Amino acid sequence: MNITSTSVSKLNTKLMVTITKEDYESNVSAALKKHAKQASLKGFRPGQVPVGVMKKMYGNSILAEELNKIIDNSIKNYIDENKLTILGQPIPTDSSPQTAIDITMDKPYEFEFEIGLSPEFDIQYSNHQFEKQRVEASEESIQKEVDRLRRRFGNLKDVDAVISDEDLMYFNISELDENNAIKEGGFTKSTIVSLKDVLPGKGEALKKMKSGSQAQLNIAEILDNNKINIAKYVLGVTEEELAAMNPVFNFELTKVSTMEPAEMNADFFAKAAGGDDSIVDEASFKAKIKSSIEDYYKNEAEHKLSQDIFEKLVLDTPIELPDAFLKRFIKKTNEKPITDEILDREFGHYAKELKWDLISGKLAKENEIKVDFQEVKDALRMNILQQMYQYGYMNFTEEQIDNYVNNMLKDKKPSESNLPRSIGYKSLECSERQGDHSRNGIYGRGLQ
Repeated sequence: MNITSTSVSKLNTKLMVTITKEDYESNVSAALKKHAKQASLKGFRPGQVPVGVMKKMYGNSILAEELNKIIDNSIKNYIDENKLTILGQPIPTDSSPQTAIDITMDKPYEFEFEIGLSPEFDIQYSNHQFEKQRVEASEESIQKEVDRLRRRFGNLKDVDAVISDEDLMYFNISELDENNAIKEGGFTKSTIVSLKDVLPGKGEALKKMKSGSQAQLNIAEILDNNKINIAKYVLGVTEEELAAMNPVFNFELTKVSTMEPAEMNADFFAKAAGGDDSIVDEASFKAKIKSSIEDYYKNEAEHKLSQDIFEKLVLDTPIELPDAFLKRFIKKTNEKPITDEILDREFGHYAKELKWDLISGKLAKENEIKVDFQEVKDALRMNILQQMYQYGYMNFTEEQIDNYVNNMLKDKKPSESNLPRSIGYKSLECSERQGDHSRNGIYGRGLQ
């Protein structure tokens, strides 16, 4: 086996891998014998399939698999021995010799690959100063969250008239004729309306209604079409059927339901605080909410600081990349086909992320920064908390969060985790394929 290199540019090299019969013959022979012992073919006892039969039926695929293994190992060894730091992975060149795999011919095989080399650069610190914000939860924000949770765990109560815009109004609606009388055989339906779905300035007539009262209203003029598709979600008809109707309906209010906030008692604290035994009164409940809000903004501040550092160092540190190679690498290894138009549009983002990987990697090496498993768990924990806060979920236990973290660590590969840049390797989108030791090999890419 022999590897020769040809420099294409300062950061791009081609490797020609030549594999002779002597390199693969013994491995192929051993693989054929192994498969013959494991094979189960009609007409032969299990484990008694002749090697010649296996060679005839599966020889080319076995040879391709062994060639891939040799290519993998040889290129890895070449990179290690020459102390090369590469970007992405070696990829087959378009000019690589197209020699059909044929186990019946004892011939050498040649495969050409190209690699992108990592550039040398100096990080431009320039006495940068960055600000990390500190947010303290205000009494207003704490009370707002208390009110939200009290409504969430409250109970619906029937009242005679609307109390707030969040109340639910139950109507029997009937289509009117041209004389504004209830149309005989016309459309009727029971439906529920919230004032939140009413157009600005159009809800006064509804607010004045009491249970049992009636009003004639143009449904298209009071309900917000951007929030509710009247035909589908209010009337349950098609748009064509709605267009054929008189839009003026008789609205008969049958009842109004309002959300009665939960009382601040032990039962409420147990539900809203996720079973936290330390929450026993209003003061401890508000203290937990204050801590939760500040944890959320602490994570936001960390993210903002990280983003500021990322933007400044990437902008100020000149790093040359093998752009042409990287574009070919992306196109060849991306799981889904990618057009030149999309690649050109998105490449700036890929390059920016890759530069940051190089910068952060160099910073970690120069400062002997190592990430332990607990730091990974803490980062995942903060991401989970942030996502929960975004959707308004604050009543969870420490055990629940730990379970989420453990499940993410169990189910996801590192490249799939939502880790911060300082922890997770986040290079090109297609870099998730790195380290894929499939039958086709990580360099051979499916020899046939």
